[in-house]
Amino acid sequence: MAQFQVEDSHPLPSSASQDCRIPPHLSRDAIDPEHKMSIEDYCNEVDKQVKPAIKDIDPTVPKAPISSSAAWYDYTTPWPWNFDAWWSPTVVVHLNKLWCVWSVGHTLVYSHMQDDETWADPRVVGSDYVEGETTCAASLVDLDGVLHLFFIWENTQVIHLQYNDVDDSWTRLDWPPVNDFSTYMVPGVIAFQGRIYMTFLRNNALMWAYWRPRPDAPGYGTWSEPKGTGQAAWGAAAFIILDEKLHILFTADRDNKGKTEGRTLVDLVYDPISETWPHSSTQPRESSASGVACTTTPQGGAVGFPANVTDNMHAPVLVSLFRHGSWNANESLGASTRDIPIPVVLDNILYCFWTEPNFKIRYAKRRLDDRFLATSWMSDISSSTKLENLCIPGTHDSGTCGAPANLVATQTLTVAEQLSAGIRFLDLRIALYLGKLLIVHGLYVIDWSNGGRLLADILGDVYKFLKNTPTETVIVTMMVQGNNDMDAIRQRLMDIFEANPQYWYGYKKSTSFPGSLGEARGKIVLGLRTPDLVENWGLSLAPGWDDNDPDITIGNVDIQDYYKPSVEGSVADSIKDKWDAVNKALVRGRKGDGKWYINFTSANTIDGSTIRGHGPETYAYGNDEESGINDKLNDYFEAPGKGQVGTFPMDFPEYPNGELITNIIEANFPSQ
Repeated sequence: MAQFQVEDSHPLPSSASQDCRIPPHLSRDAIDPEHKMSIEDYCNEVDKQVKPAIKDIDPTVPKAPISSSAAWYDYTTPWPWNFDAWWSPTVVVHLNKLWCVWSVGHTLVYSHMQDDETWADPRVVGSDYVEGETTCAASLVDLDGVLHLFFIWENTQVIHLQYNDVDDSWTRLDWPPVNDFSTYMVPGVIAFQGRIYMTFLRNNALMWAYWRPRPDAPGYGTWSEPKGTGQAAWGAAAFIILDEKLHILFTADRDNKGKTEGRTLVDLVYDPISETWPHSSTQPRESSASGVACTTTPQGGAVGFPANVTDNMHAPVLVSLFRHGSWNANESLGASTRDIPIPVVLDNILYCFWTEPNFKIRYAKRRLDDRFLATSWMSDISSSTKLENLCIPGTHDSGTCGAPANLVATQTLTVAEQLSAGIRFLDLRIALYLGKLLIVHGLYVIDWSNGGRLLADILGDVYKFLKNTPTETVIVTMMVQGNNDMDAIRQRLMDIFEANPQYWYGYKKSTSFPGSLGEARGKIVLGLRTPDLVENWGLSLAPGWDDNDPDITIGNVDIQDYYKPSVEGSVADSIKDKWDAVNKALVRGRKGDGKWYINFTSANTIDGSTIRGHGPETYAYGNDEESGINDKLNDYFEAPGKGQVGTFPMDFPEYPNGELITNIIEANFPSQ
């Protein structure tokens, strides 16, 4: 393994190397007084000394952040044990009621929700031509008030039945030609522009066709010749109508490196002129253990899928919503499924049906009247709003996920996960090693054993997020830590910026904060904590960012960065000291004076003798004696003061209960 070597050293201005938060006994001077170690060896020695010291620490495990302001409710098991399902049910709205078909063994049965929200007794699907038996799940679709059912018979044949509401019976319709439509996987169907579109797998090739009813022969129609999409799928695919356009969502059979573990969700959009399926401009940032199921909603759409886990018979049930042109982060229903979850909408209520590992069918509901969704919350903010007039959740030392606990790591979420959860401010510390710009904490190189975490990769995640969610903006501050060749750093940064200038607000043009959110949508706003890091653009936040100062003013920016509170007295006293600084900055942020308020909630007072009690986790989580900063901030934002604004860089913002990020966002949407 190649070892890191520090570039030709040039001392940095003092403001550039502050806020390292490495305790004295683990500093470079303490571990390697003569500075003969490679950076790799230094990081390794830090790990050796840290792990034994913190092995007994067991902080409260944070919960995953929620991605919406709505909640799933009314978890229901609609049918008794003798109607257990082998595969996912299929559910559709017909005559303003939910209709469901599923397999009991290989026999298809159907039911519908009645006016009192109970379900009619299940009946067996059958016709004069074929028994309703299948080798996989089925698909329902309503075309112009008529219910159609598709399923696989005798392993590969697609069967097409139509329901007669008058006599409660099923009639055979035109079966797709066996040779052309042979498939082993449940087909996906949708009604669109007077036709029924079908997508199915031929081996793993994703195919599509449509059925057009004959106006001269009610109940009959003709099938188009199946065509390929040019894609390979894993599991069932599904149609969805988004912004009046037809889309196919599916799980990719292989990721872009040819590996099967990718299983990423892909969104294709139909081009009716060329009859082709190019990739949509925005893509879900999800992966599935098998296939997907979709539904259109009044606000956009929803896709249900099982989490990409090894045990796909006990996969978490996940749903992602499409709104304002973007796919949002998944919402977990806190349940497990053995097959694909099925979303469907009735009366602005989203239902999700799934088959549990014990074969029981269950469903839950959520309202669709969210004021925002965390992944795209800025889409619900007026473009004329100034960024400094928003409450913006952020992270401190944003790129440290996976580093040593209770010392260097201040995050358990990756940057991509942070952005999906609603974070819009990132604090990045960088240094140049082996000719690469890496994420660091002081001299500690994050992910050093794998060659270091590249700044370019972190920014790549931000670019991807903004491409898929162009309604958002992300503020990124950068600070160089350690002794580095500043000329080389500037050149590497220039190369990075030049590769994707379209994502940087005011690139080479502006040294000011954006005048409005609208100006910054789809862009990164750069804040500079190291002087002269770039030339003639970006917002300068140095010099003037004094070390460990609870009340900093730099131009029109007010900063609280009191990261080393007093360690006199108990841990509770230290937490209270830090919270006092946060609270005073909250008060300043209610003045309505147009300043940009940055209020760091992070702290770390670890030294050689207090490693157990004063690390980032302890300040964020608290202990038995005193609630942590995150708890206190969460309580405050349950009912924030009128006119509250500010940006809040936090450690472990998914703690205490997954609501802190969304509660901060909620402050931008005051109750009417």
